[in-house]
Amino acid sequence: MTFQGNQSSMRGSAGTAAGLPLAVQKLATREREIATIVHARGAATAKEVEADMASPISNSAVRIMLSRLVEKGVLTRCGGRKGGGSSEAIYSPPTSAGKLRQRALKELSDQYFDGSLIDVAATALRILKSKG
Repeated sequence: MTFQGNQSSMRGSAGTAAGLPLAVQKLATREREIATIVHARGAATAKEVEADMASPISNSAVRIMLSRLVEKGVLTRCGGRKGGGSSEAIYSPPTSAGKLRQRALKELSDQYFDGSLIDVAATALRILKSKG
């Protein structure tokens, strides 16, 4: 997992509400700090979150709070094994359907249309006209 940003700017980031979803802003202090760290990184493991906390708490406490944030829909969890195992879970902010569509169209345009969204749209229109 690569670190995005410098660690000193991450410490004490719980008070930074700008740009965070309202659901994150309304969380209790520790949960908001954890969610803010994950949002700032883009994705993080429990160990990475623990290392970035302004004041130390145990890894198990971080994992419990991360699980709560997943249950609340504030974060998503990928990988890891429930009940133990060697694979570490990675937590990230949820991605909206709109953002997923934008990302998919961008990847489609980059891969098949030399990055031109106009060519993607023109091709989609031609397909629609030929079916009608």
